[in-house]
Amino acid sequence: MSAHAPSSPHERVAARAALASHGRPVPRVRGDTIVAPATPPGRSAIAVVRLSGPDAERFAARVVEPRGGWPVRGRAVTRCWLHRTDQPDAHLDDGLVTVFPAPASYTGETVIELGLHGGSYLRDAVIAALIEAGARMAEPGEFTERAVLNGKLDLIRAEAIGDLI
Repeated sequence: MSAHAPSSPHERVAARAALASHGRPVPRVRGDTIVAPATPPGRSAIAVVRLSGPDAERFAARVVEPRGGWPVRGRAVTRCWLHRTDQPDAHLDDGLVTVFPAPASYTGETVIELGLHGGSYLRDAVIAALIEAGARMAEPGEFTERAVLNGKLDLIRAEAIGDLI
């Protein structure tokens, strides 16, 4: 049986996540930190990567170097450099980091949004670095699920978001 090459952006990120977890499936655990693209795949000027959970700042600190250093002031958009976890001197991109401290965020957990230049290569490289740092790839709808579980959204609003997406 031949291995098939990942074709969709989600499959490419999942493949990189599998490599970061040494081919083992990463179990879903309540209270872990998740990461996912927040913008649709395809060509664009910017891509946004979202991280949510109790270790969001710790994992982001291994990949993101804010121009003023950590901690980043809550809800302030801060310029940053992005790099791989194993190569802090190898610059991937200039970007923006915004921290939404818990509980005043969409999910009710600490949320970090990274704005980077568009395209799948940088987005996938940053997600892979965050997975290598310890985050887990989010399942579809998991950010909204966490918002419901943490009392930030009721089920009616969560369903409406699902309809919009």
